[in-house]
Amino acid sequence: MKSLRNISPRSTRPRQAAAISAFFCCLAVVWTLAAPPPPAAAASVASGTHLVQCTSGNFRGEARVRTVFNGADSWHPSANSWTVAVESYRISRLNGQSGGNKANLNMRSVTHTDGGSSTSQWDVSPDNLRQTSTWTPLESVAVTTRVALANTRWLDAELQFIFDKSGSDPRCTVKLGAAAGGTLSGVVETPNAIDYENPLTYCIALTGGLRCIISQNVTTSSRVEVAGGVRIGWVTASLARSWEESTSVSIVCTSPELQAGQRYYAYPTGTKYRFRTGTTFFGESLNAADGSAFQVDGGVACSTVTPEQGRAL
Repeated sequence: MKSLRNISPRSTRPRQAAAISAFFCCLAVVWTLAAPPPPAAAASVASGTHLVQCTSGNFRGEARVRTVFNGADSWHPSANSWTVAVESYRISRLNGQSGGNKANLNMRSVTHTDGGSSTSQWDVSPDNLRQTSTWTPLESVAVTTRVALANTRWLDAELQFIFDKSGSDPRCTVKLGAAAGGTLSGVVETPNAIDYENPLTYCIALTGGLRCIISQNVTTSSRVEVAGGVRIGWVTASLARSWEESTSVSIVCTSPELQAGQRYYAYPTGTKYRFRTGTTFFGESLNAADGSAFQVDGGVACSTVTPEQGRAL
């Protein structure tokens, strides 16, 4: 047996693109992650001005509503907002209905996220809305809602008319809805893959014709590479039912005969992912970017393939 004195073992730490949190969700091999269906009785709207109406008994309430989305960085929770404002209203009394001119038009927003729903306070109009079947400006009723698109699935603006008559005042509500949220699409899963870009350790032959044995215990971590601002936990929860953040690997490998200066590498094994992230608002795609991930499974593969060669595989 030839001496191994000229073999120089080295260890490298796997390069990590981001810290990863463990989450749980569902997986498919090639699919598009679909947002949950919108809540009932909410029509999906685009940014702009919209006409809404509802009736109660012999009263009909109508409103022109302006919706605007603002967000320079739609992945950042504090950088996005949805503003809904009433521009004008018209309240009509039908079939000879009597009543005064002390009606109300109130509005609030409802944000539906992965974890549930949250509702804003009512923005209340003055107690003097006219019921004369004429369009009247109303600039005082508006609601602005902060939107974290990575966690949001649907937004509602709920308008409430309270009509004025003697006795009990009838009322009705109407909603405008907008789909919103993070999207993960085009997911391609490759099981039993080798992470050639992140060797666990290696040895190097200082003279030719030698073999080396790698015997070492190391800890290796999963990695995710995505566009800036994307929440890593949201990505991993969407990719795999159970995401392994790190694992201990026991390496026992014997190389073939090596040339002088040639290295023999140990690589982690696991599942490789390719995908595309983005956000949606008012049916439009925003911030589309490609991403990749590798989830370690505790296995190891040894090869003379270099990390540079592995990137081209």
